[in-house]
Amino acid sequence: MKLRRPRLRSILLIVNLVVLLLPLGGIAVFRLYETELVKQTEASLIGQGTLVASMFRVEMARQFDLALDQGEAWDLAYGNPLDPQFTPREKDVYDPIPPRLDIATEPILPQGRDAVPPQHPPDIFAKAAGDAIMPVIISSRNTTLTGTRVLDYQGTVVASSGTEMNESLLVREEVPRALKGEHVSLLREREQDPSIGRQSRVRVFVAIPVIYGNRVWGAVVLSRTPLDLNKGLYLIRWHLLEAGAILLGVVLLVTTLTTLAISRPMKRLVRQAEQVASGGEGAAPLKHPGTREVAQLSEALSGMAATLSQRAEQTRVFANNVSHGFKTPLTSLSASVELLRDPDLDMSDEERARFLEMMESDITRLDHLVKRLMELAKADTTERKGETVDAILVLESLEEKYRNQGRDISVSHSGNIGKVGMARESLESILVNLLENAWFHGPEDVQVCMEAGVDFEDEEERVVIRVSDNGPGISPGNASRVFNPFFTTAAQSGGSGMGLSIVASLVKSHGGAITLDHDAPGACFVISLPRMPA
Repeated sequence: MKLRRPRLRSILLIVNLVVLLLPLGGIAVFRLYETELVKQTEASLIGQGTLVASMFRVEMARQFDLALDQGEAWDLAYGNPLDPQFTPREKDVYDPIPPRLDIATEPILPQGRDAVPPQHPPDIFAKAAGDAIMPVIISSRNTTLTGTRVLDYQGTVVASSGTEMNESLLVREEVPRALKGEHVSLLREREQDPSIGRQSRVRVFVAIPVIYGNRVWGAVVLSRTPLDLNKGLYLIRWHLLEAGAILLGVVLLVTTLTTLAISRPMKRLVRQAEQVASGGEGAAPLKHPGTREVAQLSEALSGMAATLSQRAEQTRVFANNVSHGFKTPLTSLSASVELLRDPDLDMSDEERARFLEMMESDITRLDHLVKRLMELAKADTTERKGETVDAILVLESLEEKYRNQGRDISVSHSGNIGKVGMARESLESILVNLLENAWFHGPEDVQVCMEAGVDFEDEEERVVIRVSDNGPGISPGNASRVFNPFFTTAAQSGGSGMGLSIVASLVKSHGGAITLDHDAPGACFVISLPRMPA
């Protein structure tokens, strides 16, 4: 099973995403931490406000009891009606108020409007209760850093950790909502004050209603500036250093993995290319290419090296064969010319004519070899131009041609076998070479048969043409060399050994294959060519 390797672009994409996510992740962490600072402040204010509200409610109840003891009556419908949607849970049931502010989504309101004079004087019961808890609020201010305002049901301040005593806060959004029974948390812009250590740009406000039964007796409004991000980060600086060390480790890991996946395989690939350039084998692909592209490049380089080596060997063999093919007639010509030039040689006219005839034969053979070499070169460089030809028409045309010459030839086929992807001249050249080869090497009465049909190879339709004869056939020792250039068993009869090489090159250049059927009684060549769609 072939190992599925990652693409180079996938590795680069992952590396870039990691590089992109590092700062984005840092920003997200800082934003989450800033939100957490706000929520911590909100949770603290909720806890303080709930405690102050409980103290105020208890003190209010005590003031009502004192009034009853003194014979003064108080209205059971005291305060504001509780909005039904804010009805608290039953007693003895846990009803926590979770912090909900998120600095990323919560709108930051402008600074709150200044308190205004009340339309009515403060409620006497609320005023008395406020005076009672005022010392607690003031004494805790320096520790909690919280601004606290206790309001009666009319929105008038009856207890404060700072200013605004006996003034109305109904002009602020959170107060009317709290006086209906709603727990309100919101963010407001903060006025920057260099004299204050905290530099946060927002201030958290929490309004807690004071509920008794189904009535709202008042509200507690608290505010505090959350710890600013810089100071918060300073407090956790050692944790940040640990996180930075982890991020540095991630970067080093990514760099190492990138080096392993890209740099090292590329260096090995360069060494492989240098080995090929210096004449080494270089045919073995890299064992650990890392990425798919490097693996493909390494395989292509190995294939190129193997092809170059094969071509070099073919060139060497071809040069030897050409040298051998030309050497015999050239030697004969040289000897004949030398004899004819010898002035001391007494040669009759008949002998001189015989030498000239031999020279003419050698020249004809050389001319034939040159033409065949040109045909072979043309066959090796033939380009497929999209031409097609009906194989049956070519077979029947050749049958008629050679029958008219008195040749014993027959053609059989399985009907309309379709077209093959080559020019008519190329298919005729292939078949003519095979037919001429059969008549050249066979006896005078040799019979040649051409059969055509359609077969399936690797789920592809192919036209199969068999050219066979009833001659002596090809010996097993020569069967493996019949397609080699210049190989012939009839050199004395004028055979060039080029015909079958030309046939093999033409067939291969058109995506086909040619084989020798060893089981046939005579010589039988099987040609397989891609069948073109109708």
